[in-house]
Amino acid sequence: MLLRKLTMTLLIFAACTPAIADEAADRQALESRAQRWVDAFHAQDAPGLASLATTDVTVLDGTGSLVQGTSAACQAWLRAGAITGHTLVSKTKEIVVSSDIAWRIGLLSYRRSGAEQYQGQTLEIWKRTGDGWKLHRQMSSNLIEASLRPAPSEPILDRPAY
Repeated sequence: MLLRKLTMTLLIFAACTPAIADEAADRQALESRAQRWVDAFHAQDAPGLASLATTDVTVLDGTGSLVQGTSAACQAWLRAGAITGHTLVSKTKEIVVSSDIAWRIGLLSYRRSGAEQYQGQTLEIWKRTGDGWKLHRQMSSNLIEASLRPAPSEPILDRPAY
């Protein structure tokens, strides 16, 4: 009886182990893809950014601006990259994998045109494809928004006029 229980326990453990290994591999692949996205962003590499996104990618920012499709998303990322230079840093806070969908929460920091340090967050949904994980949805605070508005010409915008 004890041998039977031990055997059943080992079989259950063995059945669960590949899932744990696969999840670890998925997390590593997602981290790698996220870093490749940052590298392509820094390099202003439109084909590289496009290769890391689904054709129906949607990008949102804190202002409610919505960008849909690979071409439009790449244009927004390139505009934002031109403003932030090579200063964007993205650090993963959490990755959750659920079958062919995963989400990643990250912290963003960058300098805009050499000015003060900006910080924000990103929520990304990644989709498993035949070509690996691809960015499917991205919502970030301040990153794309920065490319939609010109930098203020005066650092103190609410200075009294008197």
